Amino acid sequence: MGENTTNSRAPIRVPDTLRHDPDPGQSNRSAVGPTPNRARKRDCPWRGLEKELEEIARGKKRLKANIHIASLNIRGGAVVDTNQNSKWNHINQIMRDNKLGILVVQETHLKQSTLDRLNARMKKNYVILNSSDDNRPNMNGVALVLSKRLTAWAETNRWTLEVGRALLIRIPWKNSRESRTILAIYAPNDPKGNTAFWQRLTKKWDERRPGKPPLPKPDIMLRDFNLVEDSADRLPARSDDEEAVEALDDFKCKFSLFDGWRLENPDEIVFMYRQLAEPFSHSRIDRIYVTKKIYMSSRDWYISPSGLSTDHWLVNFQYFDRGTTLRGRGRWVIPAYVVKDETFQKEARQIMQDTLEDMRHTPPGKGVRQKVYNTMKEDIHDLVMIRIKRMAPKLKARIWEREQNLSAIINDKSIPEKERAEAAAEIEEEIDSMRIRHHTSVRDKIHIKYHLKNERVGKTWMSISKDKETRDPIKALMKPAEEGGGLEYNSKNMAEIARKYHANLQLDGLQSEGANPEEVETHMDTVLNSIKKTLTTGQAERMGTPQQEARYGQRLKESPTTKLPASIASQSRCGRT
Repeated sequence: MGENTTNSRAPIRVPDTLRHDPDPGQSNRSAVGPTPNRARKRDCPWRGLEKELEEIARGKKRLKANIHIASLNIRGGAVVDTNQNSKWNHINQIMRDNKLGILVVQETHLKQSTLDRLNARMKKNYVILNSSDDNRPNMNGVALVLSKRLTAWAETNRWTLEVGRALLIRIPWKNSRESRTILAIYAPNDPKGNTAFWQRLTKKWDERRPGKPPLPKPDIMLRDFNLVEDSADRLPARSDDEEAVEALDDFKCKFSLFDGWRLENPDEIVFMYRQLAEPFSHSRIDRIYVTKKIYMSSRDWYISPSGLSTDHWLVNFQYFDRGTTLRGRGRWVIPAYVVKDETFQKEARQIMQDTLEDMRHTPPGKGVRQKVYNTMKEDIHDLVMIRIKRMAPKLKARIWEREQNLSAIINDKSIPEKERAEAAAEIEEEIDSMRIRHHTSVRDKIHIKYHLKNERVGKTWMSISKDKETRDPIKALMKPAEEGGGLEYNSKNMAEIARKYHANLQLDGLQSEGANPEEVETHMDTVLNSIKKTLTTGQAERMGTPQQEARYGQRLKESPTTKLPASIASQSRCGRT
């Protein structure tokens, strides 16, 4: 199967002048940022690509992601219980709400026995790969949580490079013959320990492994690095230990890794770790580094609160597999909560009644009543949009408003650093509180639903009991020969190819081009006249009897919707109003 050229960026051409450093004395930054804060001890051949990648990041991406990858420091997750307060129960919800395929977790503090219990509990949906020191389980710990539905988890290879600090996995990518290598990191806090950690890690790929293949090079490296490379990534601004930064820089140079979020947001300042007490320090110590190949297939890099009780925020991006199907947003449907709204039902019913009255007084003509019907649909659509805005949860609107306020304050250089830090800490504390409240509210509703329904035979009980099989959609269709052949990945164009194919099957052999219409009509009459079966007198009278509208309305209300796809079921519910 060929590559999808519809939903991927054009390949980057690397100029020869960028393959080697044209000016060894000129300092260069290892990551794009607001301001450089020091010279590097050496330049990498790939540094010149950063400007080119940054230009591509500005509005030139036309991609469709098929997996979300994220990282989060949970600040200890060893407590595993069956109640709602277990952090791992919340991680299950974070994975589901953010549609994550891979989540890297730091400070897991897991013993092997605890890990086994977690994997047994989550075996239906997720698998956890963890690295911790069993003798000191309350220190360090790094893990990867893989979605069984979205990843080839059973074929994953893993290497523990440093217990509790560095875990490397290689995972086959779905629907391709390639694999991706992910390095999960939890670096030491101490500057000297951080320097030594990166130096040891860099040497791992140079060590001989008798009888074993060499370590695969990382494609994606996820946080927590416990240092920043640029003083602008701290508030109040300050530089980190230069030796530690250079050791990290050497590792990045070795594998040509880029700070993806910074490339996407070269001038923006966002922090994902903060102290809510004096000195109110903020930093972006949690980052995701990727190779050029991965970055070229990525989008939607963002940092946001997780809803979990931790002092770190979630960093996330979307990654798509080249050759995957390009899908649109799908068919718009009225949300179920709007359909159930009494105000909407009353106003929609009035719109429908007005439409019926218009149709009764509209003179017949080609397409006239269809236009009236289309106007009705547009009016209902406008009504739905108004109801959605009025019914939107106030908590979500408040969270969005405060996030905008936070961004404005952090990026306002006219405010002194100390005042910015204090104001940002106050807003972040409010955002965290609201996020946790919203996160907990969703959990409570789900918990109540399953508590009430999982003991009764019904839709909920059946969905819990059966395994969810991964859907295997058609990835591409062959284009017709008259269109040049090749593969089509765009789902809209694929649907059109399928429609034409089946339409031609219906007409195949029925009428050839240039046939005489009178001759065709004669043949049709001959076939119809050969049918001897006719209606009885009773059947003819029954078919000629006018049907009552109420009878069809009752049949419509009695029809089930639980077996229908969500989009059709939503429309059916709307029709019943």
